[in-house]
Amino acid sequence: MKKKPAVENLAYLYRPGQDNNATLFYAERIETLKEQAIEDGYVLDESSYNNFHKFLEKFPRLVRADLVLLENGDLVAIWNGENGTEVGLQFLKDSRVQYVLFNGIYSNCADSILHGMGGYEETMKKIKKYDLDKIMFE
Repeated sequence: MKKKPAVENLAYLYRPGQDNNATLFYAERIETLKEQAIEDGYVLDESSYNNFHKFLEKFPRLVRADLVLLENGDLVAIWNGENGTEVGLQFLKDSRVQYVLFNGIYSNCADSILHGMGGYEETMKKIKKYDLDKIMFE
């Protein structure tokens, strides 16, 4: 019989006055991703996991994102907005994030997609520059 995943290891993410349903969602989703990864022959990288949580702590007003786990063990959070806008953040092992931004404004031009890598503040500046922070925050 398969053991039910524990979510109490993410209890420190509980924030009074915040959307704790998102916290529970992340805890349950990460446990599911970890189980699926093991079945597929890879594991969640602890550094990426810790980086994701540091990001959540730094930006507590984030709305819930979709989470995926890459085969290299990195967590990716994806926020989708209207008109094709999207923010994708891959949490790397060194407290940096790799980002892909779709601003949805220029459908047939290179400016519609921006990608790169940086620290939290540098990445958020890029996100704000393209007015994509509105799909990430309450």
